[in-house]
Amino acid sequence: MSTSPKPTWQPISALPVLASLIDGTLADTQEQDQTLLAVKDKPWVIFLTHLDELVLGIIQVKVTCELCRCGRTNIAPIARFLFVR
Repeated sequence: MSTSPKPTWQPISALPVLASLIDGTLADTQEQDQTLLAVKDKPWVIFLTHLDELVLGIIQVKVTCELCRCGRTNIAPIARFLFVR
């Protein structure tokens, strides 16, 4: 017993929109492929990029925590509970 999903039919007038979505996805994938091929022999480059994002995220959370403690930011009560401990 196969439970394959039923197709979602679209009008033929939507074809240009679907084609542009496919083209955009293809272009993004090709760009990512070129980027990954460029750093293929240097995997630490990708790691360092993610590390930078992680450090910035930690700094942002830390600043938000300090602002909550000082009462200088207006955030939802549940978020205040999470930040002020």
